[in-house]
Amino acid sequence: MEHKEEDLYAPVRHFLLEQGYDVKGEVAKCDVMAMKDDVMIVVELKKNVNLELILQAVDRQRAADKVYVAAFKNNKLVSSKKWKHIVQMLRRLGIGIMLVTLKKNGFSYVDVPLEAERLEQKSKPPRRSQRHRKKWITEFQGRSGDFNTGGTVRKKLITAYKEKTIHIAAFLLQHHVLSIKQLKQYGTDDQKTATILQQDHYGWFERVSRGHYQLSKKGKQEIQQFEHLVQHFHDIQASEVDGNGIEEHDVK
Repeated sequence: MEHKEEDLYAPVRHFLLEQGYDVKGEVAKCDVMAMKDDVMIVVELKKNVNLELILQAVDRQRAADKVYVAAFKNNKLVSSKKWKHIVQMLRRLGIGIMLVTLKKNGFSYVDVPLEAERLEQKSKPPRRSQRHRKKWITEFQGRSGDFNTGGTVRKKLITAYKEKTIHIAAFLLQHHVLSIKQLKQYGTDDQKTATILQQDHYGWFERVSRGHYQLSKKGKQEIQQFEHLVQHFHDIQASEVDGNGIEEHDVK
């Protein structure tokens, strides 16, 4: 069976988790982003190492501390003269390499023949964009979990904004009508809940009365696509909801 680009994600994610990083897929168009303390690592995935992959990696250097390319290990390529030239070029760029081996029994492992350099350690580091870095970190930290597989193509992604919207919809689906105050008590975003409901970017919500909302017909239909995430929010909030004293009699 031919492997797909997204099959690289789980081994790379596991490899970075073992090193103590928090890892999430498909953040700000990066296949893999990992954070530990103030260090940001970005990994771009492709089935094979090619020019497109290298150009993506160079672009990610504008905000990340370390950038890697990851591909399936090709023993024939790795033993060739061409591979030596690829490694030499990536070394000069400060970009690291991860090679993934997948076995038929499901076992996988990651080799790192070339470590990435921290950009400030290079004699002439590329100029980093603080605007992009802040945007990427905000998106990374705005997600409560890792709900995307890095390297996926033409699949709907769970952004931080969409996750917050699904969080609200999950409790409206369960309780039918809730106030903004009640939704916040269930753990929805304290600063964004009102704005998300009022702007209704996806057309999922209907205002019932002042400050009280329910799901629209469209919202009830489309939220079914995110059943796993709805259940996730119900599971992590169940114990807290019992002790929060949510005023159900206030619902109109």
